[in-house]
Amino acid sequence: LNIIHRDLKPQNIIRKTDGTILLIDFGTAFISEVEYNLYQEKSGSVIGTIQYMAPELFLQQPGSIETDIYAFGITMFELFTGRFPFYDKNKKDLYLLIRDSQFPSARRFNPNVPVSFENIIYKCCEKDPKKRYKNVFEIRLDLMNAYEEYKNPKEEKKSFLSGLFKKGKK
Repeated sequence: LNIIHRDLKPQNIIRKTDGTILLIDFGTAFISEVEYNLYQEKSGSVIGTIQYMAPELFLQQPGSIETDIYAFGITMFELFTGRFPFYDKNKKDLYLLIRDSQFPSARRFNPNVPVSFENIIYKCCEKDPKKRYKNVFEIRLDLMNAYEEYKNPKEEKKSFLSGLFKKGKK
């Protein structure tokens, strides 16, 4: 089954004390493009939190694994920087920023972000969905490699990542 969440964001991700990560709130999720297209025809609206929405969703293209991967990249950006990559109080202007602006460097806002993690964020948030990761297994592999690089740094200093990847108490 390919479940498309459509509202992936930090508020919908929880970490249990044993370190397990859970995705919650599947109220806007769908399983197939057929379900999505039926909803679109009835409501004429786009679902999700605008700051985490992939550019193609504003063009009323159906949600996909790639749109959830984009939202995951935005979530990582926010985790590392404490802010959104794009911000405007006006929703239309925010959409234009998301659609047209170059994706900012996480290191610009937090120089301690390891380059390998920033590269993962960039790939998740490519404007063209065909250039994004195709599935979570690809992301997981890159995250594991980036973490191994982080654990055994050549020149890079450790930051808050150890707390992020440390398992909780059992």
